[in-house]
Amino acid sequence: MRTIWARAGVLGSVSVAFGSMWWSQQKTEVDPMASSCPAVHTHSTSPYELKLVQVLFRHGARTPLKSIPDILEAQWVPSLLHPPAHTKMNYVVTDLEGGPQPPMPVEDSYRKTTLAGGTFPGQLTTVGMQQLYELGERLRKRYVEEDPFLSPVFSSTEVYVRSTNIVRTIESAKCLVAGLFKQQQTGAVPILTTEALSESLYPNYNGCKLLKMIAGHRWAESATVPDIVDDLKRVHKALGISSNQRVDFILIRDDMVAREAHGLPCPAVLRAWSSTVERRAVDMIYHIYEPSKRENLQLCVGPLLHMLMGNIEEKLQGTAAEPDRKLFLYSGPRHHPDPLSDGHGDLRHALAAVRRRHHPGAAPAPADQGGLRQGVLHRPADPGLQRRVLPRPGVQTGPGRLLPVR
Repeated sequence: MRTIWARAGVLGSVSVAFGSMWWSQQKTEVDPMASSCPAVHTHSTSPYELKLVQVLFRHGARTPLKSIPDILEAQWVPSLLHPPAHTKMNYVVTDLEGGPQPPMPVEDSYRKTTLAGGTFPGQLTTVGMQQLYELGERLRKRYVEEDPFLSPVFSSTEVYVRSTNIVRTIESAKCLVAGLFKQQQTGAVPILTTEALSESLYPNYNGCKLLKMIAGHRWAESATVPDIVDDLKRVHKALGISSNQRVDFILIRDDMVAREAHGLPCPAVLRAWSSTVERRAVDMIYHIYEPSKRENLQLCVGPLLHMLMGNIEEKLQGTAAEPDRKLFLYSGPRHHPDPLSDGHGDLRHALAAVRRRHHPGAAPAPADQGGLRQGVLHRPADPGLQRRVLPRPGVQTGPGRLLPVR
């Protein structure tokens, strides 16, 4: 059986993250674990031919999921959600088989509440739309302009677009495609989704009974851990939040990040506690996912990793339903744990809301900071060369260890 080496880890919760993998092929005498691997390029001078790219990304900046009660509320007015003209595309949302779009229970829950200013929670903003458009432009430069791997016009036979069934991730996918193809398309962009119970683009507690049994109760527990609860009481007191309000560090941080991303006023007393809020939000997520338990990592990201590996295997074996498909795009939520990015192979890096410093949306980070990653498959013409997985050249991967995935 072929052993596939993949990195397990994660990037920041709201900064863009791409599943990172180079499937390249080297001569058999080269040690596949050597750290001094030569760079692999797609130019004509390279013996490698680019075959497949898979990209996982998070949505852009959005409205908060809940405003912090009893303090100055930001005004989330409708004008913050106007789509820029250059992000518009003709698209259709379907289920995985091309049928009607499934119900949207998560989105329905958002629309039961209105934020101060008149908008709904969890909505992609103009800032977020622009962020994803710019990410699309970066992919265009890499795969259309520098190396003509993709056609300059969108075609569904060449590009597969998948999203969670939430408006902000669907709109994020649309904006990225607009930037990637400069709004040029041969037909409507199909954005495929699935029902909430079968979703694999995030840890699915409702769809996986074992995961819910292992970790579901830890959401409530996370706010009662002694050190966390002591700091939470101090923050509540400083902010004047009533003791009967159910507001934890994750919600406080969410409101702070949303304000920062959109240049909205943040009370000085809230800014004074920002470092504590950041640290304790991370601690809560660590408690929820129990980073020492490998089984949790497998349950959270295993289905997604299986899907990505399946795409690679089908391309290698020539059994893909769409043989001309070159690019898979996956749009997910901010807590989507990326099993293929750089890291140390444990849940501590794979599942925080988290890097230790959060970024306010899918704003592109420099490549040398781990912000842009693509998973690409190369095959040479010479059948005597050996397949292996390498990190993308030019992207720092840190001291993480490689994990065998069979």
